[in-house]
Amino acid sequence: MNNLYILKTFISFLVIILFHTINPTQGHAATCGVNSDNEITNSSLSSGCTVTPDTVYFPVYKIGLCTVVPTYLNYETACNIFFDKTTAQEVTVSKSSNVDLSSGISLDNGTYVAAIILLGNTISLKHSETFAGNRNGTTYEEGSYTRSYGTDDAGTICITRTTSGDEDDLGSSGLESFLDCYDPDDAEGVPAAGKFTETSGAYSTGGSKCSINSSGVVTAPATLTVTATNGDTVKFCGMLNKSTLETYTSSVSNATRQLAIQSFETPVVTTSDTSSIDIGFKVTDMLSLEERTGGSFTYTNAFIEGVSLTFKVE
Repeated sequence: MNNLYILKTFISFLVIILFHTINPTQGHAATCGVNSDNEITNSSLSSGCTVTPDTVYFPVYKIGLCTVVPTYLNYETACNIFFDKTTAQEVTVSKSSNVDLSSGISLDNGTYVAAIILLGNTISLKHSETFAGNRNGTTYEEGSYTRSYGTDDAGTICITRTTSGDEDDLGSSGLESFLDCYDPDDAEGVPAAGKFTETSGAYSTGGSKCSINSSGVVTAPATLTVTATNGDTVKFCGMLNKSTLETYTSSVSNATRQLAIQSFETPVVTTSDTSSIDIGFKVTDMLSLEERTGGSFTYTNAFIEGVSLTFKVE
């Protein structure tokens, strides 16, 4: 028996599935400390800390619930795919807004032990942050890194720059920080935050990829296998397309998408009394900040640390 008109709505700030992005230096940074004016303190920044970005953008192809734990070979038939797009739909998630993903879709009653989501390689965001002391961003010009700031040198307000880059390749590809920093009284004013797009580096392993062991279970690279705080396990597999596993050539992947396979510690159960399933991306503390020194100046670096997905049955 199907439950009709099960609504899928994005909600915020619950943890079930963790989309892990690789960064060994700040894998478990604490939430940034602030002073009485809600400005991030220098001591908090020097040790590395996380903030919740203003707006995050995810390219979503598929979302589904599964009565068995699937593999990258059978997930399309083993799971109930209730969100399915041939072209990724960019979903915008912010601290204060919900997004209606889909409605009027039926879902079989049952006990779901796993979930999948198929994403594009990129994650984008916009963010503005205020600091207790002056900060610098960096930009790459004419073969070297320089300060990135407004007309009054450094400033306490840093915003994301409209650019793209691979945050797992810092220092060698022209992207050391995607922040520009301004004084609040900058002569030209503080502009709105730009849209930074993290490219495939969030999921790159340099050559390791998923496989299926003799028990028929997916194994994923250690850096792309995550256990969430509630005990759920998430494995990421790079995919050339919706059905073909990635391949590597000289440590470069041909993946265009990422399949996340989540095994629930506590299954999601739907019955004839189920009226809705809320599905939400968690963006709390997914932007990590740190202080670095390059050349003759100290600058603020930022990178995307993680994002979560939740299923809530009512």
